Amino acid sequence: MTTYTLRDGEGGLAARVLDAVSEAAREREAAAEISLGREAPANTWDLGTSMWHPGTGHLPASWVNEVCPNDLRLSEAPTFNMYRALVEQIQGGVLPAVPEVEFHVESSRGVTRLLTDCWRDMAEKSRLLAELDLCVQHNCNYGAGWLAIHRGSAGTCLRAVHPQLVVFDPLAERPQDLGWVAKLVVRPVAGRPLQSAMLDEARWPDSILPRPDACEVRVELWVRRGASFAGRVFRDSGLRAVIRSGGAVVEEEDWPHDALPLVPVYLLPSERMTGHSLAAILWKAQVRLDKILAVMLSRTARSAGEKYRIAREPGAGSPGLSLTGRAETDLRKPGVQVITSDAPIEMYAPPPVPADLVALFRQAVSDMERLAGISAPYQGIAPAGVTAGVAITALAAMSGRRVNRMAAHLAEALRDFASTWAAYELARRGVPQPDFVDVQVSLEAREEETRRRRFTAALELARAGVDIPPAVLVELIPGLSDDMKDDIVSSIEARRAAALFLDAAVEDLSGGTLIDGVPAPEEFPPAPPPAQGADYGMPEPTAGAPAEPPQAAPEETEAAMEV
Repeated sequence: MTTYTLRDGEGGLAARVLDAVSEAAREREAAAEISLGREAPANTWDLGTSMWHPGTGHLPASWVNEVCPNDLRLSEAPTFNMYRALVEQIQGGVLPAVPEVEFHVESSRGVTRLLTDCWRDMAEKSRLLAELDLCVQHNCNYGAGWLAIHRGSAGTCLRAVHPQLVVFDPLAERPQDLGWVAKLVVRPVAGRPLQSAMLDEARWPDSILPRPDACEVRVELWVRRGASFAGRVFRDSGLRAVIRSGGAVVEEEDWPHDALPLVPVYLLPSERMTGHSLAAILWKAQVRLDKILAVMLSRTARSAGEKYRIAREPGAGSPGLSLTGRAETDLRKPGVQVITSDAPIEMYAPPPVPADLVALFRQAVSDMERLAGISAPYQGIAPAGVTAGVAITALAAMSGRRVNRMAAHLAEALRDFASTWAAYELARRGVPQPDFVDVQVSLEAREEETRRRRFTAALELARAGVDIPPAVLVELIPGLSDDMKDDIVSSIEARRAAALFLDAAVEDLSGGTLIDGVPAPEEFPPAPPPAQGADYGMPEPTAGAPAEPPQAAPEETEAAMEV
């Protein structure tokens, strides 16, 4: 039995809950309205969806229906989806690999090991990288993303929830202020039509998640412990409930946690509970780029065919040439222009596409990259005139600051999610809650920037003659486990200890003291090194003079003569 219930017999409390959710949905829709131009999409949802998906939905209707077919002679408005390419660059920069999440509980190593193993299993079942990648996409398109604890038949997993399906407390200014949050879900109901009369204010993203006819919309609601909602204060425990659109309560249970299982993610934070949308920032630049492309293609089409000058017969109103059927077909090709004249036939060379249009197109692409914070060096493209590898690397690092900041915001949100998940997982397994669970999130984008700064600092200290501890040096090496780091540090410290002992021994020897009872070498001065030829009894040759051949003794010479 739950501490608080929404079942009051007449359904009045559940109806008040749905009314509160609907009112919050209306306020959310009002906050999603934007004003970018007379023919621009009117809200964040339409803008983000049209910018992400291929097509002409983001372009003004007059440009697509009037200018392109009538003035530019194009059958359809061309598009160059630079926005999506930039978002995919951001996704690859923020999430180059699966994030590493570490738990640490000082009071219990067993709880630390349990949380680490459960998180690894949950990440594999959730396909963590794909869900976080989708959350980054939601942030760029709509200015917000949500990470949710999803309960399935195989256990808990992480899900990225479309922000259009989430309704939250309109009085909250920051994520810490959220007292309740709701998620719209669909459940199949055989033989029943779709019922969402009480939730019409909450727009459903049909382009993302279609609603089957044999389903109904339900509200999955979480209320945090200590929060006030729908005229009730949930002082002793929170609540999780699933309510049908008609007001019937399907499920309810206690939520005995201080945090909610839906965590907002803002890569470009703002003063509200919704961040800045990159699609809204780049909409005008994307439209300008597509318009320049259309003008280029129109000029190119006019330059594709030959231009002929054909003489008329005197007094005739038609060309005075007898053309074959094939020639008439050639004259009717797109781009061919025919000029009737009394002069002989001449053919003019097609004019080239103006170079200023090409330069303008490239400048429009560069403007979008600059607005998105994705420069050419960050994409691996060397700027003109820069050939030094160090300079290109420095430019790429400087141009990646915006992406690194986005990665930092994602790491903070993932840390909050992991803390809530740890409390929920321990409660689900019946493990007592520890006083504090330390959660560390490592994103490769952030780790690379941090490692680069540490390496620069260590290099400056080494140049200044400072002795750097081995534990600091091994942290600069990526891909090492804790056991490998401990082994390397132990080996370095052992070698340093041996070197210090050897230095002390040499110092003792040079001072003339006894080492293990053996006199120092100074008491027995070493013999000078043998001169060249000393082993043969010959004197040392002087420097620069050739060595003289050995002379035999007189007795040996006389004996040899007698023989």
